[in-house]
Amino acid sequence: PGPVADRCARALEELPGLAHAWDLVIADSAFNASDLRAAGFGEVEVVPLLLPHMPRPPATPRGEGVLFVGRVSPSKGVDDLVKAFGLLRTLHRPSATLDIVGSTAGWERHAAGLEVLVERIGCGGVTFHGAVSDAERDALYARAGVVCLLSHHEGFCAPLVEAMRAGAPVVARDVGAMAETLGGGGIVVPDGDPRLAAEALAAVLGDAALR
Repeated sequence: PGPVADRCARALEELPGLAHAWDLVIADSAFNASDLRAAGFGEVEVVPLLLPHMPRPPATPRGEGVLFVGRVSPSKGVDDLVKAFGLLRTLHRPSATLDIVGSTAGWERHAAGLEVLVERIGCGGVTFHGAVSDAERDALYARAGVVCLLSHHEGFCAPLVEAMRAGAPVVARDVGAMAETLGGGGIVVPDGDPRLAAEALAAVLGDAALR
């Protein structure tokens, strides 16, 4: 809720008014294309986001680190991830860590609430990095034990592709275009229940074949 949600709702209401007289309409996922067709845009071509090619990083020990990359906003489900991580650390992996990487701009109060949540859970091991350089981000991908994204909505989700490009295992919530973007290259959990996500994280960290 709030001004961003209000603007999104207004944009959806106005979208059909833009749906005529286009020669070419492109969406970055079949999920987004279906929304455009429903708004009256007719034929829509799907062209996934094109990310820069990078050589696969050298094999390095990945350890027990859980990594989130993305905007730190309510829609990204970081609160569910923090709860899942607390369960993971309490029940399975007491030495696990959680790195939360991404800008909090516009969502400073939400980010502050997440830090309070971490303190209340009392599990330790959580680091808020804020926005980082591409090189820092890629270094975190290269050593992450698992990348976990529990967003409530994604029309594509570029960090999934970045994680796969780095050879990192992925656990993600099965919403929007998440499963489509992964294309079988990760584990999707059917809802954001932190207990289920914690078990998926434990399975990945504890099973080399699964990774």
